[in-house]
Amino acid sequence: MRLPTAELAAEVHKALLDEGTLVARPADPALGHVLRLTAVADALAPGRLATLERALASG
Repeated sequence: MRLPTAELAAEVHKALLDEGTLVARPADPALGHVLRLTAVADALAPGRLATLERALASG
């Protein structure tokens, strides 16, 4: 997922990790606004990615 800013990506990344979501941010600063989600069955549960949904809606 591409977010509008690296700062927002860092905030969402931390929140998703705290919630137990498998998510990674590339180490390259040029890609700091990108999050990579691992699509496991649990990620598809309704509301599981609400944090990401809210960030995308506000961005």
